[in-house]
Amino acid sequence: MSDTNTRANVVQLFIAAAICVGGYLLLVDPAHKRLTAVRAQVVEKSAKIKQLQQVRDAVPRFTQMAEQAAHQASVIEARSTPARDQGALFASLAALAAEHHVRLDTLDPYQVSRPTPPPAAPAAAGAPPAPPPPKDSVLGYTITMVGSYDDLARFVSAIQHTTGFTRIRNLRLSPITEGTVTAVHATLQTEHYAFDASAPADPAAATPGPAGATAREGPR
Repeated sequence: MSDTNTRANVVQLFIAAAICVGGYLLLVDPAHKRLTAVRAQVVEKSAKIKQLQQVRDAVPRFTQMAEQAAHQASVIEARSTPARDQGALFASLAALAAEHHVRLDTLDPYQVSRPTPPPAAPAAAGAPPAPPPPKDSVLGYTITMVGSYDDLARFVSAIQHTTGFTRIRNLRLSPITEGTVTAVHATLQTEHYAFDASAPADPAAATPGPAGATAREGPR
C-alpha cells in the first residue's frame, strides 16, 4: 500500500472516530444526563409520596384525637359551670345540704388567694401576639353545719362531685349533743374552680382592618 493510501485511511479513521464521538456527545450523553436527572426525580418523588401516604394514614388517628380532646373540653366546661356564678353556687350548696339532711348555720363566701402567674416572655420580632389567658375562676366558701357523721360525709362527697372542681381546704369536726341526740358540728372551707376550656381566640381577629377598625369577637 502506498503512503498516499495509508494517509487517506488514517484520515478516514480519524473522521469516523470524530463522527462517533460527536454522535455520542450529541445523542447519548444528553440522553444519559436526562435519564440520571429523571431517576433522581423518581427517587425524590417516591420519598414524598411515601411521606404523604404516612400523613394520609395518620389523618384518622389525628381526627380521633381531636374529637377526644373536644369531648374532654366539653366535660370540663360542663363540670365548671356550677362554680362560675356565686349566687348559683350558693343555691347549689344549700340544696345539697337539704338533700343530705344537713343543717347549715352559716354559708359565707371568702376570697381565695391565687398565685400571680409569671409575666409572659416577650414575643419575637414578627411573631403573632400571644393569645389572652384563659378565663379561669375560683370561689371559696366557709360553711358551718350540723348533722350526723354519715350525712356530713355524704354532703361533703356531693360537694366534691357536683360544684365544679372542688378542693376541700379545711374540715373541723366536733361532737355535740342537742337534747337527746348526738350530732356533729363541722366547719368546712371549700374552693370551687371553674376552668375555661373554650378554644383560644385567633390573635389575627384582633388586628386592625384596612380602615383602622378592630375586628370584634362575635357572641358565643
